[in-house]
Amino acid sequence: EQPRLLFGQWRPLTVGILSVMTLAAFEAIATATAMPVVARELDALSAYTWAFNAYIVASLLAMVIAGLRCDATGPRGPIVAGIAAFAIGSVVAGAAPSMLVLIVGRAGQGIGSGAVIVGLYVLIARAYPESLRPKAFSALAAAWVLPSLIGPLVAGWLADSLSWRLVFWVVPIFVIPPLLLLLPH
Repeated sequence: EQPRLLFGQWRPLTVGILSVMTLAAFEAIATATAMPVVARELDALSAYTWAFNAYIVASLLAMVIAGLRCDATGPRGPIVAGIAAFAIGSVVAGAAPSMLVLIVGRAGQGIGSGAVIVGLYVLIARAYPESLRPKAFSALAAAWVLPSLIGPLVAGWLADSLSWRLVFWVVPIFVIPPLLLLLPH
């Protein structure tokens, strides 16, 4: 029988990879939805775009560094460090008393996201048999679908009804179980 992504020995790895990517996607989409509320509350509409720029620039730099680290030592270090940086950046962004602190938190999230994405691609290339890699890469792209559909709704509700800070704080809580699934691989 042909090996399958969500059955047998591949299930924990696949669930871990897809969960991490889904959380990263949710955060990216949710942040875009919540940012008008964030900028208004922090009285920083003029610095609004820097929250996105910091994330993107940090992510690109982290991708290069993580790629080099993955080549040298494998994907475990960049994935673990990336998840930690992403979680810390999320906590900092959520606790931000000013736009400058939020931008620093977003840069931390970008570092984490960039390292994780590269690490996951390398992990797929190294851990799965060649016959499953195309399916794993497709599943990784599909992990953005659910966050795209419900992310704006959830983030908008959190930002308007409770607090925009929760948009940043919910992700670190949910990233621990997928990390535990990925560590053995």
